Amino acid sequence: MQRRGVLIAGASSVLEAMLMATAGLVPACAAGGGPAGSGGPPVTRGGRQFTDASLGFRIGHPADFVVRSQDVSRLAFQPKPLASIFFMNPTMAAGDLAGIEPPDLELRVYRAEGAPSLAAWLAAAGFLPAGGRIAARSVGRGGVDGVEVCAATLVAPGCSIYLLGRGRVYQLTPISREGEAMIETFELLA
Repeated sequence: MQRRGVLIAGASSVLEAMLMATAGLVPACAAGGGPAGSGGPPVTRGGRQFTDASLGFRIGHPADFVVRSQDVSRLAFQPKPLASIFFMNPTMAAGDLAGIEPPDLELRVYRAEGAPSLAAWLAAAGFLPAGGRIAARSVGRGGVDGVEVCAATLVAPGCSIYLLGRGRVYQLTPISREGEAMIETFELLA
């Protein structure tokens, strides 16, 4: 679901977004937590690597996590991503609400459309929230520079990390500590 530049991962309706918020599913950045990976469970519970050479990235995830691609043709917002990938813990992925449960981490990939900078692309895409906060952030292996964009909203998730590389913009939206920890394993492929 999109609310003027604020993406609510896993929510396709206002009802789903409200359910997410009332269930207390608030990412660490919205809840005043520390930086990604601090205090959260380690990502490498016998971890695995998810690699997509065509999209130019690699990311680690716990071995038991379920990885699913979302059908981006069904997404009703612009710009439409090239891909949307969900990383979910197995309990949530197999539960009664599996179709509407938010992922621990959603990773979307967009075309950068020749934008001169990440800030220019975010502004053109409408992903800079009014009243929110924007902070520089270095993430992943090799310290990829990006920005963390947090909306001034009580609806989870309140923050996404955006990275620019290889002619693409990568949006990483965590909703759990494991999702936050996974971000620290992100890397662009050569």
